[in-house]
Amino acid sequence: MKIGATASRSGVHAARTPVLACALVVAMLALPVTAVGQLKSAPPRPLHVAFDGAVKKSRMTWLSKAPLETIRGTTGPVAGNVKFDPRRLSTLRGKLRTPVARMKSGNDIRDKHLHGPRWLDARRWPHIHYTITSAKVRKTKGTKARLSVRGQLTVRGKTVSVPAEVQLRWIAAGPKTQRVPGHWVKVKLKLAVKLADFGITGVGGIVGSKVAPVIAIEGSLYGHTVR
Repeated sequence: MKIGATASRSGVHAARTPVLACALVVAMLALPVTAVGQLKSAPPRPLHVAFDGAVKKSRMTWLSKAPLETIRGTTGPVAGNVKFDPRRLSTLRGKLRTPVARMKSGNDIRDKHLHGPRWLDARRWPHIHYTITSAKVRKTKGTKARLSVRGQLTVRGKTVSVPAEVQLRWIAAGPKTQRVPGHWVKVKLKLAVKLADFGITGVGGIVGSKVAPVIAIEGSLYGHTVR
């Protein structure tokens, strides 16, 4: 009798298992769902964000860390635009550019070489361009989001596919944004640039000793929505 009772209880438990699983799935589906890749408080429509210097907080830096020398530089201004739907941040696309002649390394003589024909050649190719072609949402929380993007980077007239990490922060129109119309969007951008990909070799083995073969670039850019 005990064995039979045990078997009976086991059978009831087994029978209940799929029923409970189905009930759990139904309950989960009934819960309110937050859209993946959505920015809180942003309007539910595609947006166009301009980076035109109106919000005077943007900055772009670059770092060359080589065995014999570390160079920290700046560039700017960064201009361009991005478009995205706040309900589906994977729609993020855009174009940014910065003038080569405005890149500074903290040393005037070095800057002259940097802008010259053996390096970035500002006369022939006055701008560096980055065009975002795809985006994948990594995390969203409130008014912030983190994405991995891929874009086309053009330096010295050569275009190479380069990935980047992007953080978005939505700043709704209010007292802090009164001096520039519309909502604000802060974009933090990180990417690494291999000089060899763009045919930049320098002279006398300087790349690898005093100039790093890979340059780390970071940007903190502020844009505003336009109609």
